[in-house]
Amino acid sequence: MLRGREVVAFVANDAAEYAFKELLGDGVIDYVITITPEMSQRAKVSNYLDVSKYNPANVYYAKKYSLKSSEDLEFFSSNIFDIGLILGWNRLIPSKIINTFTHGIIGFHGTPFGLPKGRGRSPAIWSIVLGYDTYFYHAFKVQPGIDDGPIYVTKAIRIESYDNIRTFYLKLSYVLKDMALEAMEKLISGYQGLPQVGTPIYFRKRDEKDGYIRWELGAWRVYNLVRAITHPYPGAWTWYKGEKIRIWWGVPFKEAKGAPGEVIAVFDEGFLVGCGEDSFLVVEYTGKKPEVGDYLNAKV
Repeated sequence: MLRGREVVAFVANDAAEYAFKELLGDGVIDYVITITPEMSQRAKVSNYLDVSKYNPANVYYAKKYSLKSSEDLEFFSSNIFDIGLILGWNRLIPSKIINTFTHGIIGFHGTPFGLPKGRGRSPAIWSIVLGYDTYFYHAFKVQPGIDDGPIYVTKAIRIESYDNIRTFYLKLSYVLKDMALEAMEKLISGYQGLPQVGTPIYFRKRDEKDGYIRWELGAWRVYNLVRAITHPYPGAWTWYKGEKIRIWWGVPFKEAKGAPGEVIAVFDEGFLVGCGEDSFLVVEYTGKKPEVGDYLNAKV
């Protein structure tokens, strides 16, 4: 049914790279909307994807990431596109551009609760930070609001205790390909989707302060934070003698106890820190290695 349809992918980051690569290789995607590396730096896109490495035949570099420039609107108004796919684009699509698509634009959004609860920013990160083990991934029709369109497809995906944000994004990208194909078929057939019912709840945008480690909360909560914002994100962090140590990986450690923030032991591979419950073994980090008996986040 997709034969002869003009399908456009909006891609600025690599969260859905596998799905994008596969759909592009299968000839499903006809045009790619993206941004330049320079714009990605200005917009602070931490996991920017340079689509040129996949050699798409047709690429448009947006004049603004918001797509609100007159040149961007003119581009969409002067072309006839049938379906849009949001495959890594962290900005709302303006209604004037949505309305240029014959059938509409499909977005993808997950939440541990199921929409409309969990709309907004960084839902995968929030889900891991808060310790949820199930993620309801939705393909929905994009409207001018925030993740508020009717739902075409829903998949329940496990967040395993060993997942970090990178492995989880790979899971999402893997299932997204088939979700996209199914949603597009439904959209073309005239299916209107399931309306979102209930009172919306929104995740807020995360920033640097959200990476601060509170050692008193317990080893598993520290672990959830670390694995949720490891590379390509800025990483969880703690103070040590007035400087930040960024922690990229570690694991809960039940065999030792200490006061929250206390450095219990130092190894060649890392160091062990006391928590409110159990302790945490830091194995990958950036910054000074602390000494036994020192305290992280201590006032200096």
